[in-house]
Amino acid sequence: MPRATRTIKKELLQEQPVTDLPTPASIQSGTAKSTNDYIEIRLPKFRFQDSPLSPLWVILLVVFAFLLGMTTTKIQYLQQGNTTNNVQAARTQPENGQPQEPTVEDLKVWAKDLKLNTNTFNQCLADEKFKDRIDKDVADAIAASAEATPTFYVNGTRVVGALPYEQFKVTLDNALNGTDTGEKITVAPGGLPMLGKDDAPVTMIEFSDLQCPFCLRFFQNSFPQIKKNYIDTGKVKFYFRHLPLTQLHPMAMPFANAAECANEQNKFWEMHDKIYNEQA
Repeated sequence: MPRATRTIKKELLQEQPVTDLPTPASIQSGTAKSTNDYIEIRLPKFRFQDSPLSPLWVILLVVFAFLLGMTTTKIQYLQQGNTTNNVQAARTQPENGQPQEPTVEDLKVWAKDLKLNTNTFNQCLADEKFKDRIDKDVADAIAASAEATPTFYVNGTRVVGALPYEQFKVTLDNALNGTDTGEKITVAPGGLPMLGKDDAPVTMIEFSDLQCPFCLRFFQNSFPQIKKNYIDTGKVKFYFRHLPLTQLHPMAMPFANAAECANEQNKFWEMHDKIYNEQA
């Protein structure tokens, strides 16, 4: 009798499809997992001829075990639900159980939290005052083959994805040592304020979507160490440019506009951080 098998696809946390995830060939630093990564689970085989039980009794026992398992799982689920903390409950929509997405009204509250001139900010947001600048970022991203978010250029070397800090470190150190031998792509830094020192030897440019979960992961996991070890030490100057994936993220464009409107009041990075932190 042939072996019965089934395959279950594992969720990949650091690799994205072409709209929001990198293909392995586009990653210039380190090795990413394959999108075809699977695990295989073998199904049990049953033999009735050597069993003292009739096939009917075996079937009845299997059905009973299944129902017992379903009941136990449901009880455990309900018990777990009763222990959900208040913070999680507050961020859940009762009608569908999904976390609430931020809204334009939230952006206005965040502007107030950052002590911006809210009248100026709100009007800027309503007018989409910096839409042309955001569109220019998108056009430049496409020209530089940045088809996924986040995409980075380290002295022209492209790195795609929310990779672990250790993989960014390899690329940054190669750029500092002059040992990066990959293809170089010329990318302008854009018009937003830089982090770091003007005379830093390495330029790192990020194309990102402020609603992209992988961009949030980079912001939370890898960026703090890059900032501490490279930007704050004068080795790297860091630029942010917009690549809103509006077909996937309905708030991507409002977020980008909000960051630009905050930049008009010299608080781009404060709004950038606020938007990500509020989604964490």
